[in-house]
Amino acid sequence: MAYHSFLLEPISCHAWNKDRTQIALCPNNHEVHIYRKDGAKWSKVHELKEHNGQVTGIDWAPESNRLVTCGTDRNAYVWTLKGNVWKPTLVILRINRAARCVKWSPKENKFAVGSGSRLISICYFEQENDWWVCKHIKKPIRSTVLSLDWHPNNVLLAAGSCDFKCRIFSAYIKEVEERPSPTPWGSKMPFGELMFESSSSCGWVHSICFSASGNRVAWVSHDSTLCLADANKKPDLRAGGRQSQLLAVLHHGDGRWHEHLGRQEPGVSTEGSQNQMKDTARSSQPRLPLLCCSTAALLLPRAPGCQPALGCSNTEIKVVVGLVLFFFYYFCYHPNLCWSYIAL
Repeated sequence: MAYHSFLLEPISCHAWNKDRTQIALCPNNHEVHIYRKDGAKWSKVHELKEHNGQVTGIDWAPESNRLVTCGTDRNAYVWTLKGNVWKPTLVILRINRAARCVKWSPKENKFAVGSGSRLISICYFEQENDWWVCKHIKKPIRSTVLSLDWHPNNVLLAAGSCDFKCRIFSAYIKEVEERPSPTPWGSKMPFGELMFESSSSCGWVHSICFSASGNRVAWVSHDSTLCLADANKKPDLRAGGRQSQLLAVLHHGDGRWHEHLGRQEPGVSTEGSQNQMKDTARSSQPRLPLLCCSTAALLLPRAPGCQPALGCSNTEIKVVVGLVLFFFYYFCYHPNLCWSYIAL
């Protein structure tokens, strides 16, 4: 495995081109840098500077070679390479909170954007007016959408959010595609139809992924849990017990799932019928480099077993909260004495 240090700043998101000779990454600001591999070195060849806020999502379409980016400025841009220059096209998402993630569909004729507005924008190109437009999937999402993945049929869309739920929606756009055929997840698929909703989890869903067949979906949450749902078997299969948050999950063609953590640990493998999960040490298999990371907010409600970003335990947080409440009530009942201490 080869390592390369691109920048001193953190890398907030990234995407590879089709043959993995180029990578687009955000150095934790409003820019997108594109690097190309020249021999054993990586050289910066382009800088994309159209966003006004931090870039939070990047996806590179392998066949059309188009980039799509989204950011905290509540906008998305589709970038097309013309000559040696990347030309941006603004996509009005009609959201009032930051965009958090973006994903091209398998046929690359539309893409989805998750945001803090508790909705998903399904964007497609309108030939008549020569611009990108979007439709919204809103219900029953109740929090920020953190992760997205498309079903191989180009219609179903899996979404993970901060309300501890994994859901599968229909993103059928009659203007750009034919009526979809039935799937194990359901036969009626009008736009926005909820095809699947997981039972309550105990953490934000950081990453979600369909299998190659599309009949299974896996997701990892902030409470160090990997969950697997089968369209033909309703109960969710869970595996947990990690000491650090799981950040990403990938499906391999041989039927295995890989989870990515903040540090190297044994992964969770599901093989054969996927009815049993077991821990397997992958010392013989290469681990992909983790380029993007997530943070936990100390002041937000946390699930049991989740570690906050500052590394405080539950006991330490309880002690701090107890001391704050004690001084608050003491100040309320003895204000004169407290002000005399402050004056001293």
